[in-house]
Amino acid sequence: MNTGGGGNFTMFQGKPVIKDIATDMVELLADYIRERRCIKAEANGNWQVVGGA
Repeated sequence: MNTGGGGNFTMFQGKPVIKDIATDMVELLADYIRERRCIKAEANGNWQVVGGA
């Protein structure tokens, strides 16, 4: 997360850092999946694919 407001996270700009973690989000997600082995996925309709060929 970019606390400087980059990456379209402007709502965090100027806010204090609660905990600084040097691990990338991709690595955190990979660890989560490795620990649980199986993750139940559900579609709740809160997104859609638009555009395309």
